[in-house]
Amino acid sequence: MSEEFVKLATDEINQAIAEMETTFSSCTDDEATLSKSNLFQKESHKIKGLAPMMGQEELGAFAAILDSVLKRLSDGKTTPDAKNLIETSISSMKQCMDEPATDLSELKTKTSQILESLN
Repeated sequence: MSEEFVKLATDEINQAIAEMETTFSSCTDDEATLSKSNLFQKESHKIKGLAPMMGQEELGAFAAILDSVLKRLSDGKTTPDAKNLIETSISSMKQCMDEPATDLSELKTKTSQILESLN
């Protein structure tokens, strides 16, 4: 990819993460977090698509799993500790953008298990 595309994609992903942080700042508990799952999903969907195109395959793979979880939550499914999941996801995605070699495998495994429980 061109340097210009990578810069634009990086800016878009950072913006999506910032939007998630803003939305999350008003979530006081799991119920509030679940009620905003569609907003989180909108941003995770952007990250899912852009990250692999700019060489952030690990981030893209995680965002794809998170996106699937958030779709299920938007459809009315629930999971315990939703607030913690979103908080951890935002923090980890931010770290991944700052340090591309960040290992998301443990978080991917945990999020995949949540996804399985929602199916």
